[in-house]
Amino acid sequence: MKEQRGSISPENPPKRRETREYFDWAAETWWTLYEDPYILGFSLRTRKERTLELFDQPGGKVLDVGCGPGRMIEDFLERGCQFWGTDVSAGMIEEARKHFGDRPDVHLAPGEAERLEYPDDFFDAVLALGVIEYTTEETALREMARVLRPGGTLILSAPSRYSPYWLWRHYVFYPAVNLIRPLYFRIARKPPHPSLTHVQRAYTEKDIARLLDRSGCKVVDVVYFYFQLFPAPLELLLPRVSVWITSRLEGLYRSWLRRLGHGFIVKARKPTGAA
Repeated sequence: MKEQRGSISPENPPKRRETREYFDWAAETWWTLYEDPYILGFSLRTRKERTLELFDQPGGKVLDVGCGPGRMIEDFLERGCQFWGTDVSAGMIEEARKHFGDRPDVHLAPGEAERLEYPDDFFDAVLALGVIEYTTEETALREMARVLRPGGTLILSAPSRYSPYWLWRHYVFYPAVNLIRPLYFRIARKPPHPSLTHVQRAYTEKDIARLLDRSGCKVVDVVYFYFQLFPAPLELLLPRVSVWITSRLEGLYRSWLRRLGHGFIVKARKPTGAA
């Protein structure tokens, strides 16, 4: 898959900087988003639930690339795992240390997905949730495959390019917001906060499968999540209704209608004997 315009790469440092600035800005509130009773919290909790259903390396060494404030850590410790977390945002790592910095089986450090500072074949499982869409995909996935042991599990999530919610938000809502955004902050006399509306990308299953294949991993399962059919910003204006409807559609995550989901989670395996 050719790299799309606006992607984050070593050749495009402004986009990398914007990503880091956004997540540094959001770091202090990201932990509490998982507790939000409305649609954003629901989507994060659903993604976490699906990920844990796919996880199959209890007692192993787990690396979470883009670990954020560490919301996945407790779940893996309960499964007997040792946990390593890295994130491009130093602010996110600082938040994770507030919660788990005193745990001897938790290792946290800022870092980039494209340059993982870990040995080859070291981890039993690697996670990348809400990460790949902000990276140079092929480089990042090759790094994840490099540090994964043969027979290990790679689990990643990505926005679905053909979901109704993505199409509306990316081609209609976000362009409109970006037009009026400077005016809003000027009238409000506030400094504009960082935004990722023009940075995030979306994928198909085939896109991810090709990228994983080139990294040396093979897809073994795919599930979808976040069946949001309310066009933005209706999901925020009618939060209770939005959550009620979305929660009842989550059962479609393996059905023939699964591609209505806004995001999908891929489970892949590094073949035994892989170089």
